[in-house]
Amino acid sequence: MQEIQRRVLANKPEGGYCLIPVSRLYAAWWLYRQGDLEFRDVRIYLALEEMRARRCTLKRGRTPCYTLAEVQRLSGSNTVRSVRASLRRLQRTGLSTWNAASIEFHEEVVTRDRAELAESLGRITNHRRRVPVPRRTLRWLISATRPALVATVFGHLLRCVYLRGRSLSAEGSVSAAWISRTFSVDGRNVKRAKATLRELNWLATKPTRHWHRQRYGQTVAVNLDWGKGKQTRIGGRSGLPPCPASTSTCLPPPDSDRELPKEVKNQKRQRASGVWERGSRRERPRPWHVVPADLAESSRIAELFGQAARCGLVNDTQMERLQFFAAAHRAVRLARDPGAFFTAIVRQRMWTHLTASEEEWARAELAKMPEFHYGSNAQCHARPGSARRHRSRSRDATQDAATIRELVRLSLATAPVAVRRVSPGTHLPLPPRVGRISPAERNGVKEGNPCTHGAKALTPFRGA
Repeated sequence: MQEIQRRVLANKPEGGYCLIPVSRLYAAWWLYRQGDLEFRDVRIYLALEEMRARRCTLKRGRTPCYTLAEVQRLSGSNTVRSVRASLRRLQRTGLSTWNAASIEFHEEVVTRDRAELAESLGRITNHRRRVPVPRRTLRWLISATRPALVATVFGHLLRCVYLRGRSLSAEGSVSAAWISRTFSVDGRNVKRAKATLRELNWLATKPTRHWHRQRYGQTVAVNLDWGKGKQTRIGGRSGLPPCPASTSTCLPPPDSDRELPKEVKNQKRQRASGVWERGSRRERPRPWHVVPADLAESSRIAELFGQAARCGLVNDTQMERLQFFAAAHRAVRLARDPGAFFTAIVRQRMWTHLTASEEEWARAELAKMPEFHYGSNAQCHARPGSARRHRSRSRDATQDAATIRELVRLSLATAPVAVRRVSPGTHLPLPPRVGRISPAERNGVKEGNPCTHGAKALTPFRGA
C-alpha cells in the first residue's frame, strides 16, 4: 500500500488520499447494521484508518507510536474509556487489532466467517478493488454524527471514485435507491443527505438523460479537493473538521404503502358491472347511468326504453324500439364501456351507424316480447312481468293478429302464380275482386279509368 500511495498522480487530491479496500469499508458498516458494532465504533475504525495513513511515509527502522489520546482527539470522543470500549468491540468482531506499535485489519477473516456478509458484498460491483478516499473527507467522516450521511458518502465513494492508472476518476452514476438498499438506510434520509452534500460543495450533479437517471441514477462528480479553504459547512464557514451536527432522535415519517393490498389483484378496475344490489331489492335501470348488466337482458332494455321515452330521449314508436335494441347490441359487441357508448348513441340519435345484422338481432329479441313491441304507450312504460294486469289487451292483440293473417292470405290468393309470355296488344284478365276493392284502386287509379299498369308490367321487353 505504501508503494501505491507514493505513486505520483497527475490529479492527486489536495491533502492526499488513502487506499481502503471495499470489503473492509463495507464490513465495518455491515457489522454496525447487524448490531455487532455501534455507530461510534465505525467512527473509531475510520480514525484508525487515518492514523495508519499518517505514518505511511515513515523511514525504515522507525517504529510508529499510536496513542489513545490521538484516537480520542480525531473522533471527538468524550473520554478515553469510551475509546477503549470501541477498540475492544472492533477486536471482538475480528475487524481490527490495535496496540501502541501497530494497527492491523482483518477484513478477509470477517468475510470468510460470515456468509451473509459475503453475499451482500457480492452485490457491489468491483468489490475486490481499493477505494482512494481523500484524507480530508475521511477526517470529516470521523466527526460525523448522522449515519445516513456517512452511508451516502460511502455509496458515492464506491460508485464514483476510482484509481485509473496514474490518475483519479471521481465521476459516476448512483441512485438513492441503490444506497438505501445496499446500506439498509431510509431512502428519504439518503435524499436529504445528498442535498446536504451538494450544499457543502462535496458533490456536484451533471446533466443526465432521463432514461439514464431512471435506470442508473443521477450522474455526479465528487470534489476531490474539498477541504481546507473550501466550503465545508452549511452557511459558508470553513475549517476542518466541521463542528459535530446536533443529534436528532426523531424518525422520518412512515412510508406510505407502496403496494396494493393483496386481495386487490386487478389494478385497472373499470366501473362496477352487473346488477346492483341494495339489501334484497334489485336496482332498476337508469337512462342517465347505464351499466353493462342493463344491456345484457331484453327486459331491462325494454324498461330503459320506457324511462328514456318519459324523459324525451326517444319517441314511443316501433321504429325507435327497434333502433334502441339494435344500439344496445352494438354497444355490447364493440365498446369497452358499453353503458357510455350506448348512452352516446341514444342522446345523439346516431341511428345511421347501426348495421343490418344488429337490427336483425333486435327484431329477433322484440319477437320474443310482442306485448312490448306492438303495445301502446302505457304498455311500453310498464315493467316487465306486468302482463297479468293486461289480459284483456292481449286478447284484443290476438284478434288483431288473426285479422291480419286473413288479409294476408286473401292478398296472396289474388296475386298471379307466374308471369306468362304474351304477345303485344294482348290484355290479361284482371284478378277477381276482393270484397269491394278492385286491383286498379289498389294501384292508386280510380274506378272507371283505363288501367294500363298491369299490362305494362306483364308485357315482355321487345328485344327479349
